[in-house]
Amino acid sequence: MKKRGEIEVQFNWILVLVAGAVLFLFFFGIINWAKQSNEESSSTTISTYFDSILTASAVKEETLNQVTIPAKQITFTCNGYRVNNAASLQNIRNKIIFAPTRIEGAELITWSASWNVPFRVTNFLMVTSPNIRYILRGSSGDLLFEEIQDIFPAELQLDVNPPTIEDENNYKVRFLYANQGVDDADVAPFKKYSAEDITALTITGATIDESLALTFHAKKPVGDPISGWASPVESSTSFARGSLLGALFTEDPEHYVCAMNKGLSRLNNIAQLYKQRSEELKAYYFSLSSFCESPHFNALTTLDAIAATDMNTLAGLSGHSFDLISENQNARSGSCALIY
Repeated sequence: MKKRGEIEVQFNWILVLVAGAVLFLFFFGIINWAKQSNEESSSTTISTYFDSILTASAVKEETLNQVTIPAKQITFTCNGYRVNNAASLQNIRNKIIFAPTRIEGAELITWSASWNVPFRVTNFLMVTSPNIRYILRGSSGDLLFEEIQDIFPAELQLDVNPPTIEDENNYKVRFLYANQGVDDADVAPFKKYSAEDITALTITGATIDESLALTFHAKKPVGDPISGWASPVESSTSFARGSLLGALFTEDPEHYVCAMNKGLSRLNNIAQLYKQRSEELKAYYFSLSSFCESPHFNALTTLDAIAATDMNTLAGLSGHSFDLISENQNARSGSCALIY
């Protein structure tokens, strides 16, 4: 009987422990669910606020804003962004945004720049952080090198040709090489950083107003016995200031190409509208003025080429833009209706 009583006491204690564990897990689950629900709700609220900031920034041409939002991290793709650890990606809809893959901290800089080819197409919106370090290398007297310095906002950290480079604990570092190849020695202080966070862009060409050749780079992975830059990730092209700015602030080449394709889609549509307008003006001037008919007639082929531009033919926009500017000046000199 005594042994039976001892067994019952032990069994009761086991039941108490099991019941306690179940209750603990139950309440822990409720607390965890409430925490996740609260974080999701908070992220949704911040996303709504951030989206309104992006919308306002994208509408205003050539506007730079410094904003603070209560977020620990924002991750970007070509088509959306995610605040903190939100499950859902916030769609950016019709906005064309160039940004790093990840922004940490509450401080943000948004900057809209018009993309003109030569007529205005749309605004490109750059989003970045003052905590990201930018390092520019180039040769004094090189026009492209000097232009990049001029267009870079003072609100961002830009080190120009530093004699030595040290790790200043920025969570991301972006190297910009103007008409120069990458230098493996630049990466040496950043061995502990991931390839995603130490990136480079080589920019080759004459001036930001023309087509430029771009090559995206990332450092070798952590643990590689030889520090330096990995093989080029991808090559691409920019045309005009707005497009180059997008490349400067977008370390992911796929994001850059995706955003540029959105811009090219708008370019194609707008060029078609200008072509239709010039066709109508050509017909109008046919019997009135051969001088005024000529620039609109000549512009049709150029506008056709612009309307067909894609990333593979983006470099050709330099010539097409020059031709269209010339014909527009001819129309202006004769007091004719302008092409754009």
